[in-house]
Amino acid sequence: QIAEFERMLREPDYDFANDLDSSNAARSLVMLRRGQYRQLKERIEARAVPERKLFEWVTLAHCETMLGHHTAAYNHYTTALAITTYPSAALWAARGRCAMEDQRNSEAVADFDEAITLDPDEASAIIDRGLCYLRLGKLRLALADIDRALELYPVHTRLYFIRAEIHRQAGRAEDAKADRQHGFATEPGDAISYVSRGMAYLNDHKIPLAQADFVKSVTLDPRQKEAWMNLAVIAGEHQSKPDVAESALTELLKQLPDDRAALASRGVYRARQGKRAESHADAEAVLKSQPTPFEQYQVAGIYAQTAKTHPDDAKLALRYLAIAFREPSNCGHVADDPELSDLRKDNRLQKLLQAVQELNKYD
Repeated sequence: QIAEFERMLREPDYDFANDLDSSNAARSLVMLRRGQYRQLKERIEARAVPERKLFEWVTLAHCETMLGHHTAAYNHYTTALAITTYPSAALWAARGRCAMEDQRNSEAVADFDEAITLDPDEASAIIDRGLCYLRLGKLRLALADIDRALELYPVHTRLYFIRAEIHRQAGRAEDAKADRQHGFATEPGDAISYVSRGMAYLNDHKIPLAQADFVKSVTLDPRQKEAWMNLAVIAGEHQSKPDVAESALTELLKQLPDDRAALASRGVYRARQGKRAESHADAEAVLKSQPTPFEQYQVAGIYAQTAKTHPDDAKLALRYLAIAFREPSNCGHVADDPELSDLRKDNRLQKLLQAVQELNKYD
């Protein structure tokens, strides 16, 4: 990712070549390579806004991306696009990925369109636009993008699994089967393709094969969030090893210290081990950083788990469930959630669910 960032900065169309020759830029790049994103972010933010150069806006956006703050990163990329004389394909694509991470798929498509107009062979933008089209249900457009990406990068075996999903949703079962078989048979050429094949194995309940692919992914790239998250799921849910799941998430948090999903999940596995103080610390870290309704639901699960030994924690669990239920789909997790096994017997939870159902009648 750092190499990709540096490549973007050194594209000939950029208008901050002089910035890159400065000692300030050199120090920033060293900090990026060391993963010192929070320190570099604070260093740039200490400069008055009018004094910041284009390089600093782009670097600040990259730091926010690495810290999991995609909305902030999107805003900084917007500033960079506004002040640059020569917006590049990579810059548009970077902002598009921030929108994509925030599930703003239509906005992401617009940015990827800009990137591909400037560079028709910008494969990463083509792939990500295809994924956005898939999320939006625009299967014909998704297929066209993934076909084009395969022409450019046939070694990216994850593309076969993406195309298989497009075929599946379009009702082309034989085409989907053929692409999956090709994806399984071809050794991945990069870390993210190991994640894709691992996910396919996991969906087929081939746990050892999935686990092996996720391990290969993080060996190639320790920042592969989805690989670490799935290693935690395998350990915690399939192998009943919450301590191993906790360790996997701790490794991820060394790379992405502010990642809410990782903090919430680690809190759950810590709570299962009876580590009340540590699990509550994770919960509080999530709550300080504008959590989504599902992350509020996970926090509720942490307090519900610790309520088994400290009954007063049930009040906190119910408080955050009430917030999480503002997204009605979260109610569907309650029936079989192991964290809520004791709380399901609590009349207060049943009354809360009934109130949510009643309110939903008016939506």
